[in-house]
Amino acid sequence: MAKHAQTNKSVLLAASTAIILMLALGLMHRAVLARLATPAGEIHIDPSALDKFPKRIDHWLGTATPLDEKIVRTTSADSLINRQYASEKTSDKVSLYIACGVRTSEIMIHHPEVCYPANGWTLRQRNVIQLSVNDDLKLPCRIFEFSRGTVEQENVTVLHYIVVDGLPYRDISLARSSYWRLTERVDYIAQIQIIYSSKTSTTDDSAGQIVRGFARDSAPAIVELLRSLKTNKPSAEERIDPNESAGVADNG
Repeated sequence: MAKHAQTNKSVLLAASTAIILMLALGLMHRAVLARLATPAGEIHIDPSALDKFPKRIDHWLGTATPLDEKIVRTTSADSLINRQYASEKTSDKVSLYIACGVRTSEIMIHHPEVCYPANGWTLRQRNVIQLSVNDDLKLPCRIFEFSRGTVEQENVTVLHYIVVDGLPYRDISLARSSYWRLTERVDYIAQIQIIYSSKTSTTDDSAGQIVRGFARDSAPAIVELLRSLKTNKPSAEERIDPNESAGVADNG
């Protein structure tokens, strides 16, 4: 009888411990979400801030591509650009989309893995890579391949990464784990998408090579521009290198 009572006591203790742990984790999760949802300050980013991004990048020449007003409203971005860049060396064309703002959780809702399937695209492949841009910049990112249609198939390759207060990350989860603390807020987040569209399906990763090439050419200017928006960077002791364990190195 005593043994039975002892067993029940152990079960109740374990259950109570589990409930307390779940509540603690729930509170922590809500604290993170609240910090993401709350703008860092009263002053939002200048709507024209991203207009300073150069229209010529190496052999790429960009032209503005107007966005639908409904899309602009739903992004919740303070500043954004949407351009098409054409290579003067080849016939390749890519689209560059950057959305930057202080309403971080609302900006991150518009992620390729969410938005494309919601609009009829099928995700065929995803890869995690890290691009070696130069000695000072390593770019962790993801590449998604989507398709839709049967008779006339459309294919889209999207290279995606984010920049949080001047630091590049491949996704929001890595940024949370390596940078944010419960007592900190972010000043801004920027989402970058490089998109290549094609009517034909390729098997030699030519689409991937195109978006990776433009990412390497454009990343220094993108990161430099976004870092100019940051005024109170954390010290080196307050953050972890975002490029540690960022993904598969890609030097090709």
